Amino acid sequence: MRVLLLFVISWLVLLIPQSAFSLEMVTPTQLTGVNIIGDDDMMKFVEKKDVYIYDLRYPSKYKTGYIKNTSSLPFYWDNIGNSPSENRGEFDIKKLPQNKDAKIIFLSNGPEGWKSYHASKQAKESGYTRVMWYRNGVKGWVKKGNNLLFTPLDSGARSNK
Repeated sequence: MRVLLLFVISWLVLLIPQSAFSLEMVTPTQLTGVNIIGDDDMMKFVEKKDVYIYDLRYPSKYKTGYIKNTSSLPFYWDNIGNSPSENRGEFDIKKLPQNKDAKIIFLSNGPEGWKSYHASKQAKESGYTRVMWYRNGVKGWVKKGNNLLFTPLDSGARSNK
């Protein structure tokens, strides 16, 4: 009986910090000044011609499957903080449209995709006025039953024109 009790307590001690950490990994559900869009909105925006959609995942991940009409714009980490919200990184913001009123959508892996969170925040802080964040990202897109494309990497930023 004691052995079983020690075993259970040991597992609880090991699991509690891990579960607390995994909750920290999920991105916030709000970002000041940024419109968080859901799956249905994303499906509409993918077909629009006046929207710039950027996938912030590394090029190797982008090539494994990406959402129609997205451009690869990798976000690279510079400094890893104590929590994902404290991480620091950058993307080539010069590849965004010069028009600060352009509709821009950022996405990455999904609710755990901190790259798109930080890129959305940086774009807003740089004066872009119509920043959107597809928080569900590629995982949400696939979970909703949508297809991914698999073609050679497109390194040029574009709108859906």
